[in-house]
Amino acid sequence: CFVHLLKTTPPVSSMIGGLLVNMPALGPTVLAVGAVMCVVSAVWYVAKAGAFHKIEVTLGSSPPMVIGYKLHVGEYKDCGAHCEAVSKAAGKDVESHKDTGHIMIWFDDPAEVPKGKCRYVVGLVKGKDRVFDGLEDKLKAAGYDIVTLPGVKSGVARFPFICVVSVFIALRKKVYDKLGAFATTQGLAGDSVHAYMEVTFVNANYTNYYVPLKRSKEFLLGHPRTCEYAASLAKKA
Repeated sequence: CFVHLLKTTPPVSSMIGGLLVNMPALGPTVLAVGAVMCVVSAVWYVAKAGAFHKIEVTLGSSPPMVIGYKLHVGEYKDCGAHCEAVSKAAGKDVESHKDTGHIMIWFDDPAEVPKGKCRYVVGLVKGKDRVFDGLEDKLKAAGYDIVTLPGVKSGVARFPFICVVSVFIALRKKVYDKLGAFATTQGLAGDSVHAYMEVTFVNANYTNYYVPLKRSKEFLLGHPRTCEYAASLAKKA
């Protein structure tokens, strides 16, 4: 019974003393167990981030969306700071809008345009009801443009998302190369593919990647195609 247990259990002080006496012997075991736990945790984390996820591109549609965006020119790797900036501009309202997320639209292939001159869009996206409510005024005040994008036939790939590590894994797995290859099977190639999109909604555990197969020039938001842009850069050089 509980009373008997209390009477027969050694005092806490003597238990701790015994543990300290035997610590040298336990040391290697504790370190081994800790190392195994670290390895298991690391494997679980990268698995959750998508390390073992197979990228499959299927024929689907991009959703109709309203986006608040800014155009940026530079290396794509700098997009993280711009994501933070748009979140800061929107404030805590972002978290209260379940259908709101981040969107990135990539215009140029770094193989055709110098990395430091690549154009891309970073902003907030509103899906489903497509109403920004109070967010629109905040975004406009911070210099963001608001535009509506159509829902169109697209190549679609879904990839797990838990943090920025997931994005790096998706890039490592060449998600955009696979989207481009899929577009080719659908009759588009080269200059016919104008933009790629990456959309992650708030509280979602995945990112959707799109390559529009119809009305693709609309996703350039009025900017020239890569071939035209590259030619203009060459003239200025």
